Amino acid sequence: LSTWPIPSDTPNVYGASGSTQTCTVQGLFNEMGNISTPLFNASLCTYYFLVIRHGWTERRIQKVERRFYVPPIIVGLFMGFIG
Repeated sequence: LSTWPIPSDTPNVYGASGSTQTCTVQGLFNEMGNISTPLFNASLCTYYFLVIRHGWTERRIQKVERRFYVPPIIVGLFMGFIG
């Protein structure tokens, strides 16, 4: 989000016009993205591995599809709120 969420009273930061709350929210989204992105990538790799290497059909993938989406979201939210 650049420097605008950084508190406006922070010295030597160009474009800082936010507050402590906007800085905290930026940190939350940053942490969620830093954790969720590699986990979603791992899910995508697992999907391709199952489809290409093991020949899983669309019907079989649909049965386990939630296991690809839920963990990255839950872990990302959890780490974002505690981090």
